[in-house]
Amino acid sequence: MKSIIIYSLIVGTLPLLASAETTLHVSPSGNDAWAGTEDKPLATLDGARAKVRGIISAGLSAPVTVRIRGGEYALAETVVFAPEDSGTKAFPVTYQAYEGETPVFTGGKKLTGWKPVGSDPKGVTDAARGKLWTVDIPQDLKGRWKITSLYDGTRLLKRSRSPEFYVSQEHKTDAANAQPKDVGKILKFEDPAVTFSRTITYENEDLKNWENITDIEIDMEPKHHWLMNLLPLASIDPATKTAQFTVDPTYGFSGSGKRGKEGNKYYVENAIDYLDEPGEWCFNSLEGRVYIWPGTPLAEADIRAPYLQEFIRVEGVEDQKRPSILSSPG
Repeated sequence: MKSIIIYSLIVGTLPLLASAETTLHVSPSGNDAWAGTEDKPLATLDGARAKVRGIISAGLSAPVTVRIRGGEYALAETVVFAPEDSGTKAFPVTYQAYEGETPVFTGGKKLTGWKPVGSDPKGVTDAARGKLWTVDIPQDLKGRWKITSLYDGTRLLKRSRSPEFYVSQEHKTDAANAQPKDVGKILKFEDPAVTFSRTITYENEDLKNWENITDIEIDMEPKHHWLMNLLPLASIDPATKTAQFTVDPTYGFSGSGKRGKEGNKYYVENAIDYLDEPGEWCFNSLEGRVYIWPGTPLAEADIRAPYLQEFIRVEGVEDQKRPSILSSPG
């Protein structure tokens, strides 16, 4: 009888042992070479994903939970989840924050090593002379990292911006940019997409043939006052006073820009020629350099630029196995 009782106890505990949860821990002070225990946590979300994938490939025998401590996690690359990261209905995979803690994932990079500009660059305004600071982005990111926005902490900094300009009135007769008033009525969903000319004509010396022309963007109101397009420049022809964009506008340049004035209103952004106020900045990708007129002492600032386009990507193949049973409660 004694042996029967012992056998019953062992059998009764097997389901409990089989369903015991596997828990991994992640902390900003961790190390991806560690085991992922509470006292030896992992350091990154990608490190946790790799550890979980190893557990799955060995054969899931229990639910897996990844607990992420509060703090900041800077993502160097997009974290990609694939079918092999999936749990099952019986043994799901869960990523969650520690109770009462808030993990913060950031895809930006902090800019450090600011120094005063030694020699004012070509085009700098009189107002900004002697007031600009600069920093170079890492050499291995030059040509791959185009900075289009900048933050001091959570505050968006203003990029250099021109006064308002207007597209030449010649576009009133430009067929490629014309648009009928009833376009919304005559187009159907199945019709081909309407494209408009990427070329505009400008007046005076409003646009210039900047060396870093593809860094310069035109903030424009095409056709309607309630619409805005941000169009990167491809080229400038000073002889014909025409500018080419790298992308199509969403409407033609046939409307009036400002009440009582013909032509579409636009602004030039990211040209050093218009960096003329404290707190403004611009980026030159040819130099791999950011210029700023500090609005506050840089020693007290936390200047960061977005880097990643995606934090997390879930991949799969249509009509084939795809990631499933992967949850991330708040």
